[in-house]
Amino acid sequence: MTQSKPQTETSLTISRTINATRERVFQAWTDPAQLHQWWGAGEDFTAPIAEVDLRTGGSYRLGMQAPDQQAPHVVGGVYREVSPPGEAGLHLDMGEGPV
Repeated sequence: MTQSKPQTETSLTISRTINATRERVFQAWTDPAQLHQWWGAGEDFTAPIAEVDLRTGGSYRLGMQAPDQQAPHVVGGVYREVSPPGEAGLHLDMGEGPV
């Protein structure tokens, strides 16, 4: 009988079908210029921060800003796995908040 290890971290998998190639979706999630165009909670949000060090162990930092806010809400983390053109496994840290 196989025993599983207790989970020490929360895990979340998000899946969505998008009418685009895997390459285009990967670029949209990993290219700072493209992240500036779409990252945010709504159409009126801006993305003033999009920093990506795209490699296993590299970090990312993304900031979205509502029009009525003085500072962006920032999230970041570390890439646990990078497998172009289709997957970028990552750790997400939600703790930074507005800066």
